[in-house]
Amino acid sequence: MNGSRSFNWNTGSPHPKWILMAVLLAGTIASCNRTPDEPEITADSTPYQLVFPAHVTPPILPADNPLTQAKVELGRMLFHETALSGDETMSCATCHLQSAGFSDTARFSIGIQGLPGHRQAMAVSNMAWNSNRFF
Repeated sequence: MNGSRSFNWNTGSPHPKWILMAVLLAGTIASCNRTPDEPEITADSTPYQLVFPAHVTPPILPADNPLTQAKVELGRMLFHETALSGDETMSCATCHLQSAGFSDTARFSIGIQGLPGHRQAMAVSNMAWNSNRFF
């Protein structure tokens, strides 16, 4: 057996550390399974209906990515999410004020840590009709 303490190819008996590793690996894999009390996550494909006055031409939206209520709600949540900023203090809504037509009322927008920017935050209204974005 050449003094080896690992798997013995001659007898087929594994070393105890390999058994322990196999048990731990199996336990880890088993713990990754969904438990019965976890809710199943399903995609909500309820369409979101955009309503426009008769004189407004509807935007051209991609056929392979339909607008849904869930996507609109996700967009609202992301627009107001502060965790996306560098120091988790600001959201898009911090500068793009809905009350000001989704624009900034300051000449130069103030960023994280109170640092002034070099320009005003652009208005983000009617973006469904805008195919030329600066970002």
